[in-house]
Amino acid sequence: NDILFGIADVTSKGIAPALVGNCARSLIHYFSDEDSAEILNKVNKSLIGEGLSEQHFVTCFMGTLDNQLNFNYVAAGHQMMIHINNKGEINYLNGPNIPLGLDSDQVFEIQSIQLKTGELVFLYTDGIPELQNHAYEIFSQERLERLIISLKNKSAQEIEHVVYSKISQFV
Repeated sequence: NDILFGIADVTSKGIAPALVGNCARSLIHYFSDEDSAEILNKVNKSLIGEGLSEQHFVTCFMGTLDNQLNFNYVAAGHQMMIHINNKGEINYLNGPNIPLGLDSDQVFEIQSIQLKTGELVFLYTDGIPELQNHAYEIFSQERLERLIISLKNKSAQEIEHVVYSKISQFV
């Protein structure tokens, strides 16, 4: 009864990156019976097989969570996810800094942590810390981390609502 989850981001903007993102999403669904590492290894080789240009690649963070709070994850060039332990300390979850679609020899491997009840893992893309307001001020990684720490004891729905609210107020 593991829960498979993931978050991904495609470089650039426009039709070509949207198509690359859709292709990656379809491949992830196609290979979803595999473990997270095998999914990303197969998606990586498939994207390269499609002849992607080096201008368009995909960063991804994917994993599983089971009933005993075993958290297994694989990172492919995506920025570090935020894990907040019960002491309110941040630990970063990361992996190889190689996105999908760039290196056919890259092998992605599962990393694991044992979560405890009350701990938080926050998944996001670089769009949040890099968000810029009208005064050309960026939201920043530090601001995001302070916000997430302050919401540590809230439900997932409350965290989503408050983060969205703070981002909306910022811009």
